[in-house]
Amino acid sequence: MNVIELLKKDHRNVSELFAAYETAKENEEEGARQEIARDICLELTAHAKVEEELFYPAVDAKAKGDEDTQEKVKEADEEHRLIKALVTEIEEMDEDHEHFDAKVKVLKDLVEHHVEEEEGELMPKAKKLLTSVELEKIGTEVEARKEKLKAKTGKETSRSKGSASDRNAPRLATAGGGKGSASRR
Repeated sequence: MNVIELLKKDHRNVSELFAAYETAKENEEEGARQEIARDICLELTAHAKVEEELFYPAVDAKAKGDEDTQEKVKEADEEHRLIKALVTEIEEMDEDHEHFDAKVKVLKDLVEHHVEEEEGELMPKAKKLLTSVELEKIGTEVEARKEKLKAKTGKETSRSKGSASDRNAPRLATAGGGKGSASRR
């Protein structure tokens, strides 16, 4: 698959996860916000890694002399740095922490800004700089790298297999399902 289409698909997936988070928050589903936040963090971590390892270097290499594109790659890297810092903080928190929802909201805002710039500015430049063969080749590499990353962590997001409607479905209570029953993995 073309790397740009693949990365846009990731963007849509994370957007759906943020929507599921909001639904869980509104429904006050015990443990659901924590689980969805972890899924968001896993997806963002893998996505950022493949962009930084494969997509950005390819665009940057073809953009020699194109200062605007090179600057867009640098900005994207900096946005990733901020996103990864928030991901780390969220991963270390429980959903009942007073700043948990606020951190997820700020993460969502950062990601939305990053996606807007990446899809609106960087990806169109990449389409002009890279051939369709190169875009396909990088897409294949991204898919393979993401599979390795997921295998390495041993985690696939709990929601990545289901449909968007599954993501918003109410969860069944588990045995012993009190406030402390949500594990931290």
